[in-house]
Amino acid sequence: MVNFGQRIGQRPVREVVQTDSVDDSTRVALWNLMHRIESSLLHNQRLRAESVMKSLWATTLERPSDEYSWTMTEVRLKKTVLDADWVSALEVVEGFGDVLNANLGEESGDEYRRLANEILAKGLIGYRFIGSELAAVDDDQSASEIEKAIDSSSNAARTHLERAVSLLADRQNPQYAKVAGEAVLAVEAAVHDLTGKKTLGDGVKELGKRGLPVHPAILRAWSAMYGYTSDAGGIRHANINGEEVDAAMAVYLLVTCSAFVNLLAKVASVTKK
Repeated sequence: MVNFGQRIGQRPVREVVQTDSVDDSTRVALWNLMHRIESSLLHNQRLRAESVMKSLWATTLERPSDEYSWTMTEVRLKKTVLDADWVSALEVVEGFGDVLNANLGEESGDEYRRLANEILAKGLIGYRFIGSELAAVDDDQSASEIEKAIDSSSNAARTHLERAVSLLADRQNPQYAKVAGEAVLAVEAAVHDLTGKKTLGDGVKELGKRGLPVHPAILRAWSAMYGYTSDAGGIRHANINGEEVDAAMAVYLLVTCSAFVNLLAKVASVTKK
């Protein structure tokens, strides 16, 4: 939503997704969320609050446990989120959720991540929580598509999608070609579950032969996608001398493959009835 200052031209409207920075207002909002959770725990679950803060000090901040104090933990957390480089700030934001999971249970961690994602979306930050990890996905619909595919797919497809998300979340050592490759392998696994065919190309053909409720145009598109990813320098071969895949292509393929996995899950549920 555009505020008053932006409407009268006195404040710039953010139009570009932030993928290598986090602006001050988003940092403040993230810190306020974390501080609100800390304060609520302190007033309602004091023993658990102490456990959370000790874990943040020792694991997230990586400080000696015998030097712990509530005040120092809060000071260091705040300073990192508000003033440190953007990578360090988001590492703390991510670690905060891990600590909530470990000490309070998944429900608390998930609620924190949901609220954090709202803040990241409002700030046009190019990262979202997918599961417990921050990954380079710049809109909520894309993140939701990937989450849904992970939750609804078979073990094999889920493993490939989770691996793709983990690779995408590694901001220090990005491996975009592997992200794309794992995403395509997830589709191949989902198609195999429906058709029994070992390769994506054969599986897509089999989907068409069986008359399953998938539009022929979609099947033709995936046949073409299989050809693109399987040629001599294709991403499925993990050929480092092959075609380069940047962040945008990796995200595009992960979201697209997740959407197709979700479609196949619907097809499977229909055919079982």
